[in-house]
Amino acid sequence: FNDRSVLENHHAKLGLGLIENSGLIMHFSDVEKRMFSLLFVDLVIETDPSKNYEFTRRNLNLCRDVTRQEWHRYSGALPVYKKDPAEKEVAATRFSLLALIIKLADLSNPFRPNEVSRLFAECVMREFFRQGEQEKLYNHSLELPAHMDRYMYPANMYTCQISFIRGLVLPLLKLYADVVQALGDCLPGDGVPLLTIERERSRCLRVSHDSLIHDIYRNLNLNLSGWEDSRQDFQDYERGRKRYEKKKRH
Repeated sequence: FNDRSVLENHHAKLGLGLIENSGLIMHFSDVEKRMFSLLFVDLVIETDPSKNYEFTRRNLNLCRDVTRQEWHRYSGALPVYKKDPAEKEVAATRFSLLALIIKLADLSNPFRPNEVSRLFAECVMREFFRQGEQEKLYNHSLELPAHMDRYMYPANMYTCQISFIRGLVLPLLKLYADVVQALGDCLPGDGVPLLTIERERSRCLRVSHDSLIHDIYRNLNLNLSGWEDSRQDFQDYERGRKRYEKKKRH
């Protein structure tokens, strides 16, 4: 691996090996296997958190793109292999949509009910602490990031989770919700006939998806307010403890 997106490159290599060994793509042609592998690796690498800001900036016009492109005329999501400009543009938009969905799935812990989400977040933080301790063993002078320093727990845990939700999850979720709304306004596409049963299926899927988005936002807000309340309680406790120790010394 190179020195960029090291963990994501590792995940992509292992994931691709598991898929190939499972026989899931055994009926693909050689060209299809190559295209699938390239798309799979590129999408996994997009889950690198350091790419989130650039991804959001790069896709500010995603809502506009999904409403003005003729999706039914083209296929594929690898723009590098497309020669026709219109086809290349559609492929790039498709890739951005796939990457957005993968990124949200990767950051989806705050979408779950509070009791599950909080437990998982604490497990992740303990994993960070163990990593920090291992790195300290090899380099005692190493200055650890705040989220890997066990001695800064629990203050940093609350701050990390709040920053994670506000800085990473919310912007991507808003982009996704806007894109889905834009797609709902334009699908099934200009001039594409649909049978009555297909229209009803599309309507039911839309209602189901709207309900899911509502539940996600509800859980997200509950988790965010829970972390903010915990941070406030901890800060109040620390202020009280310091006042007590100061009074005790005098």
